[in-house]
Amino acid sequence: MGFCLRHIIRLILALVVGLGSLWAQVSEPSGRLRWREYGYDDGLRNNSISAICQDQRGFIWVGTEEGLHRFDGRSFQVFLRPEGLPSSAIQVLQAGPDGGLWVGTYRGLARREGNRFVAVGTEHPELAKSITALASGADGSLHVGTTAGPYRQVSGDRFEAMASWPGGAVSALATLPGGGGMCIASWDGSRARVYRTLGATWQELPGKADFGLARLDGLAVDGSGTLWTRSLGALWSFNQQTFVPAPFSVKRTQQFACLYVDGLGRLMIPGVSELIVLENGKVMRRGGKESWAGQVQVAMLVDREGSMWVGGGGLRQSQGRRFWRSYGPEEGLQNPYVWSLWRDRDRTLFAGTEKGLARLGPEGWKMIPGTEDTQVRSGVRGPDGAFYLAGSPWIRRWDPATGHTVTFGPDQGVRADARIFRLLFDRTGTLWVATDAGGLLRGRGQGSHWTFAPEPLPGGTPKESIGDLHEDGAGRLWAPGDHGLALREGGRWRRFTRSDGLRADALACARTLRNGDLLLAYDANLGMARARYEQGQLRLLRHFDAEIDPTRTQFFMGEDAGGNLWAGTGAGVHRVSVSGTVELFTYRDGLISDSTNNMAFHADPNGDVWIGTVGGIARFDAKAYGGPPPPPALETYAYTLGSESFHAAPTRPLEVPYRNNTFVAQFAALSILHQDDLRLEVRLEGLEKDWHAARGRSERYAGLAAGDYAFQIRSQVADGTWVHSVPICFRVLPPWWGSWTFRALVVFGLVGLAFAYTRWRVRKLKLRNALLEDRVQERTQALDASEQRAWEAYARLQDMDRQKNQFLGIVAHDLRNPLNGIVLAAQLLEGEKDQARLNATARKIAKQGLDMSDLISRFLDKAVLEAGQVKPQLECFSLATLAREIIDLHQTRAREKDIILSFDPGVATPDVMADETFTNAILDNLISNAIKYSPPGTRTFVRLRVRGACLRLSVADQGPGFTVEDQQRLFGRFAKLSAEPTGGEASTGLGLSIVKHMADAMGCEISVESQPGLGATFHVDFPLRPGGAEPPT
Repeated sequence: MGFCLRHIIRLILALVVGLGSLWAQVSEPSGRLRWREYGYDDGLRNNSISAICQDQRGFIWVGTEEGLHRFDGRSFQVFLRPEGLPSSAIQVLQAGPDGGLWVGTYRGLARREGNRFVAVGTEHPELAKSITALASGADGSLHVGTTAGPYRQVSGDRFEAMASWPGGAVSALATLPGGGGMCIASWDGSRARVYRTLGATWQELPGKADFGLARLDGLAVDGSGTLWTRSLGALWSFNQQTFVPAPFSVKRTQQFACLYVDGLGRLMIPGVSELIVLENGKVMRRGGKESWAGQVQVAMLVDREGSMWVGGGGLRQSQGRRFWRSYGPEEGLQNPYVWSLWRDRDRTLFAGTEKGLARLGPEGWKMIPGTEDTQVRSGVRGPDGAFYLAGSPWIRRWDPATGHTVTFGPDQGVRADARIFRLLFDRTGTLWVATDAGGLLRGRGQGSHWTFAPEPLPGGTPKESIGDLHEDGAGRLWAPGDHGLALREGGRWRRFTRSDGLRADALACARTLRNGDLLLAYDANLGMARARYEQGQLRLLRHFDAEIDPTRTQFFMGEDAGGNLWAGTGAGVHRVSVSGTVELFTYRDGLISDSTNNMAFHADPNGDVWIGTVGGIARFDAKAYGGPPPPPALETYAYTLGSESFHAAPTRPLEVPYRNNTFVAQFAALSILHQDDLRLEVRLEGLEKDWHAARGRSERYAGLAAGDYAFQIRSQVADGTWVHSVPICFRVLPPWWGSWTFRALVVFGLVGLAFAYTRWRVRKLKLRNALLEDRVQERTQALDASEQRAWEAYARLQDMDRQKNQFLGIVAHDLRNPLNGIVLAAQLLEGEKDQARLNATARKIAKQGLDMSDLISRFLDKAVLEAGQVKPQLECFSLATLAREIIDLHQTRAREKDIILSFDPGVATPDVMADETFTNAILDNLISNAIKYSPPGTRTFVRLRVRGACLRLSVADQGPGFTVEDQQRLFGRFAKLSAEPTGGEASTGLGLSIVKHMADAMGCEISVESQPGLGATFHVDFPLRPGGAEPPT
């Protein structure tokens, strides 16, 4: 009887303790999520979010009032009406089971096709109106809700109205599991109804009296198969007979009542002030303490990597993976530098921080008064119920019943210059103290009276650092230190060192696992080891170098309730699963900080893990953990070969003509968690042997030679394994000159050339003798030709000698007359006193001198022109203006000979492109000759006329004209013609020769029209200014 009573009492106590433990953990705040908000800088054009979904390839699609946006892990790309959408106002989205995407807009339905969209269902006017809901049926067909009723996909882009629809606008759709058909919510403006259909029959699902008074925006089926529907003010569930109010309260929302079921079957009910998660009948609420967005939420998504997306008045995404929760100052943890974590006997969680002890309660963390000046690296609860805290070079006792604190320092044997790493009460009630550079201390006492004394260790020193203390299940005490691993067993100490298989003597931490094995962390960055103690011997089982970088300091290690191993470093936390899978969790995964602290680790019986860091406390939510994330999905979502575009990997290699030998690929690594530490490399096999880092998210290869190619991308997260994409295989066909047909023709051509060459060589040899004979004759003819050329050269020399003699005669004659005139005039000046005669004689001398100067200038101009020393400088100028100036200079001479000199510039004379100096000389020579050879009482004309692309200058006189023989010699040097000057003027015969040379140098054409006795007209054609308008002639 007594035994039964004691057994019952034990069961009751165990039940009470268990319930207390469960209540303590359930009532604890779940911790907060970190969120990122997306906006215009990320490519999101509008913050009014209406729909969110993820397609099978991994792209996140976000519908807004101003377009559809695709997120590739880095930024958003917007799609609008120019890309084929019926409207830029997006209402609903649905990812198809075949990898497609359906978009319901304010003006109709569209389907994605590559990088564009195609409007569908246009044969139904109702489908061109507002699309209110989309859902995929059990057979994969799309169901569409409109303001005019539901439609069903027949095949491809063909849709039909669902027959016998009772009426009303569709407000929500949901597919029932197990082939149970489709549920559709309708609203007729005053009443909401829910129908279930199988085939062509409709069954209205009833509800309580107040059911259906407001529009139902959401329909969803959770993992248990329960159908839920929601209005702005109420949530209802269907119990297979009728809709009943939800058994838990849901706050009223605004604008739109959203329901979402994630991949694990959890029902999520987003609201303005909280998110309600229903899992297996358990209700979890996430409010402001968990950093839930305080705004209207009309769309929700949990992506493949576990990130939560919520949209409404903005778009937010939970940072990291949702199984990591954070606790910091926002949750009441005044100092986020956490050194230790443990649960008390009543399962209350305590955290030792840099400045005091904190306790977790339903309202968050509370600091323990009186401990604020203590660094709590370690804390234990003694047999007397008091807490003993250490870290600073003293030990503080805190009695939770009275709140009284007592400090033990040097007076009690605690060294004032030694930090304390660990406190431990063993099974006998002895308090052990592990210090930094102060050895191991043993405490004796009780209550507020304690004394401490050094505990000698084998091979140790008084200044040894003892990094940790741990008591295993057999009551053995383990103390890792500078000089090895100390073990106290049966009241005696012993040491294990390198001689026992350890990598080094210095150890930092030691912990036993559930099966009795030991986890050891070296103090000198040598990694973590697993060992087994059997029959008094320490046997090293393995090191974890392959799983955890041994060069990193191990700050903590431990085992959770599932047998998974944990190790913390300054660069994140490693989890080695029972199966051997290794994961590294960092800040990007949701860890509050990458830098962990010394043995700040606690594992709960439910599988949760608590970790202390320099930035707060991180909690691993075992229930929310679904295993390692999938590797980043690598997608080459668009590529072009020349002018041809593609949007999917080909099932067999593509073949493109040589003219399309430029390959451009656009790709994405669809990982939201690891964009910062994601390595992305690309390679075009067939052109590149080695992988190279991707430059952005596109690659271009131009001028590819004919051959086979395969484009591929690969990614690596941190030091993980490489993940490869599906290769894009294609073949660039050879150009026509590289085809086998062309090569065969080339071979045949070469053979033909060789044959032809052989025949030619034979023929050449046959003709060689004949050629030798011909050469004798050719040499004879060459000698004759040489003799002929010699005679011709002799004739030219005679002609040049004649011209020289002629030139000397002209010079002697033409220069002698002015010189004689100058001498005679000078003699007349002697003794002449009449001023008028003196002036007249001076003028004669000046005129004779000018005539000599003009003659010499002509000789020099001719010599320079023939030597090619002067090049014309072409420029635009007015020939009419220049002609007027030259004519004005010659008017005096013309009047002296009673000759009328007139000028006709024509109409709108354009500018010419010529050398103005050369043109001046041409005009001067032609007009001077016309006056010189015209008899008194005649007229001399100067005209300008446009002829095509030239401006023609014409100078006409009424002199004696030229014979046919004169015209042949007209422009020769020293040409003496039959006509003579009419006023006795001198003539060198160089004027027209100079005119001809200057005209040719400028590219002008000069010609003459003349008949004996009827005068002569000289024409010079000057090119017009480029681009000048051609006036009428």
